[in-house]
Amino acid sequence: MHRLLMIALVFLTLPTASRAAQLSLTQDADYGCLIALEGQIAEGDSDTLLALLRQAASLPRYANTIYVNEDPAGGAPNVAIYEPMNLCLDSPGGALTEAMALTRLVHGTLGTVIRAGARCESACALVFMAGSHSTETDFGVSVNRFLHVDGRLGFHAPSLTVPEGRYDAATVARAYEISVAVSELIFRNLVTYRFAPSLAARMHATPATDMHYVTRVEEAARWDIGILGIAPPTRISDAAIRNGCNNLYLKVQDQMTSDPDAWSRGGLPFEAVRRTDTGFAYTAFGMEAAGTCTGGSATSGPDAGLVEGFWGDARLIRQSVWAVGGVRDAQPPVFFGFFQNYMAWPGEMPLSALPRDGRVPDYQSATGRCYVFTGEPAVKSDDEPCLRQRLAAADGRMIDTFEWPSGAQTRLEQAGGALAINGATAIPWYWPGAAQPGDAPPRCYRNEVSQNVFCFARDG
Repeated sequence: MHRLLMIALVFLTLPTASRAAQLSLTQDADYGCLIALEGQIAEGDSDTLLALLRQAASLPRYANTIYVNEDPAGGAPNVAIYEPMNLCLDSPGGALTEAMALTRLVHGTLGTVIRAGARCESACALVFMAGSHSTETDFGVSVNRFLHVDGRLGFHAPSLTVPEGRYDAATVARAYEISVAVSELIFRNLVTYRFAPSLAARMHATPATDMHYVTRVEEAARWDIGILGIAPPTRISDAAIRNGCNNLYLKVQDQMTSDPDAWSRGGLPFEAVRRTDTGFAYTAFGMEAAGTCTGGSATSGPDAGLVEGFWGDARLIRQSVWAVGGVRDAQPPVFFGFFQNYMAWPGEMPLSALPRDGRVPDYQSATGRCYVFTGEPAVKSDDEPCLRQRLAAADGRMIDTFEWPSGAQTRLEQAGGALAINGATAIPWYWPGAAQPGDAPPRCYRNEVSQNVFCFARDG
């Protein structure tokens, strides 16, 4: 039985890994990569990473940038990098214990990047979440982890593989303890790595046979993941500013709930965006909705150079930011943050639907049923299958066009939380009547001119 337990341990720490990943020094002006890791994570990869950092420190071009001391007796090596540099990842996962060793070396030392066409899944995702840079200032450690919109970042629960056989109670209890210890390693570092509890909950709720990929604007914003490859809004519209502030403020959501299915839709859309010579302000945040989100240009004025100082001068990273700001006086506050291009659109938008590389974004289609209620009390006047076509407009608006079987269309436009149906002001509404279709409540909106209520219930 002890032998079988040891087999279980091997499967826990070295799942399907036959050899270590390939790590190498590299230079990548687009992503700021110092080192690339490709392949299955396995025992010895953290030693290889440290050896590469030592090698880089010995190169003349990094003489004043990278420092690695001799290993102190019984302690961890001291590594310092005085300019933001990144570890580029392309891995399906692998050994969890070795991934945790990598996180300890990466945190505060290297940012992490998933380039276009690359993937980082399972144990690799934990390494990705450790990406950060020690600013050597009172600001402390900045979160530096970046996913290209054409890359994949996937999470699932740790797995414990136990061979078929008969086990006594002590062996089963020991296997359970090992499984719990794996999760303990993750939860121990949530605060240090600024790993959102809601993401930890989502990860542990995803079976090891499945994968949860980061695919929506609100997921990346709440979990503090930078997105690369998205074009900036064509103009800094009120909608883009409201969306940017709403998405920036999602960072505090886990201070109020760690439920990965609970999403705040942000500030109040009827609050005006105020503009000044140096930036903008939008008041609608915090527990009393009185906090003001303020921002200014990331390329000119007092905030110029902050992106390079915190995130480095890699081309795609530098070009992904359109403003710098925060929500200081809200409760809870966001003292500082970058408004990245992707944050100019509503949280519900799929990242893949956003404009990029000069291309017109594609429509995102969803089938379901459309309903219309009229009068008071409300009477259902229409109930038909329909097709929703969702589009990210270039200025930050989200436009949903619902196509009825007759060929008629209903157009719902969201501009930074402000809603309009067929050009008339609309507000979110409840389902009229007692019986709701499906398992989840549909989205309903009331036309403030006609007083009609429109609802859409998506299939599945």
